[in-house]
Amino acid sequence: MSQIDIALPIRTLVEDCCTVKKGENVLILATTDVNRDLLDAVMAATLAAGANATMMVTNSWPRGGEPWKPIAEAMKSADLLINFSPLFNQKAVLEAQKAGLRIASVSREIGFLKKGLVGVDYKELAALHERLAKALEKGKVMKVTSEAGTDVTMDLTGRPTTRGDGIVREPGEMQWLPGSQINQAPIEESINGVLVFDWSVMPVGHVKTPVKVTVKDGRAVKFEGGEEAEAFKKWMDELNDTRMYWVCHYSFGLNPKYTLNPDNEGESERVMGVMFFGFGSQLATFKGKLGAAAGHSDCIMKKPTVYLDGKLLLKDNKFLI
Repeated sequence: MSQIDIALPIRTLVEDCCTVKKGENVLILATTDVNRDLLDAVMAATLAAGANATMMVTNSWPRGGEPWKPIAEAMKSADLLINFSPLFNQKAVLEAQKAGLRIASVSREIGFLKKGLVGVDYKELAALHERLAKALEKGKVMKVTSEAGTDVTMDLTGRPTTRGDGIVREPGEMQWLPGSQINQAPIEESINGVLVFDWSVMPVGHVKTPVKVTVKDGRAVKFEGGEEAEAFKKWMDELNDTRMYWVCHYSFGLNPKYTLNPDNEGESERVMGVMFFGFGSQLATFKGKLGAAAGHSDCIMKKPTVYLDGKLLLKDNKFLI
């Protein structure tokens, strides 16, 4: 692979998704295992956009741990971070966001990047995202069913959506790229019914036998479905944190180019019209009640049918809005 092979998608990433502006300070952060041609292409596109670009390549730190002090200091003085490292919601990240840093956490997988960027109209996706955000933030009761057996209700009243349209615009904003998805945390205790995940559960991976999770007042109380369900429950149990059993958010995929991929959960989560539910750690941006937990799991259902206040919102992976 060369820079030429990825020049077009990286230009889309830098200009359309990261909204790099002339004269701003951009920090490109990566660990030593990231493809250097990819990093050089990002640097070249950032400079071509007229920004002041600095690249830091470092050995990794333990997942969830704080980055090295020079990285934390550099983040505070940058306008934009294009990130290829294991940053999430560490103290250094939150402090940098408060200082105005916007963060684009970008996949390091070349095929995934190209597929999610080439030929995608991010302005059109942003318009769909905006329509959904308005509807979901006005909505109250959501009901989700599926042919696999999902049948669950939840209350959305007063809860904001979090932007995942694949465009990093505002100071303090963080997005995972390529996009796109939309996220919301229902009122935790209002979630009741059965969730059936017929594509994947993290960290078990792609499932051959659907995993059925019974949820009562927001907490997973029963796991069914064979070996994969047993492995999922065992993983939760071993974290020894009761917050892991809480449903902390749901999300819809919005990218029209991605397809369900048993080897790439990130791609599967972003497929247009799929739905996934998170358990455990809940980002502060969701404005929920849970906060940090010992871990986080996202679990995907392939083809949900969704009603919002009695009106059909999603069917056969198509949004009716």
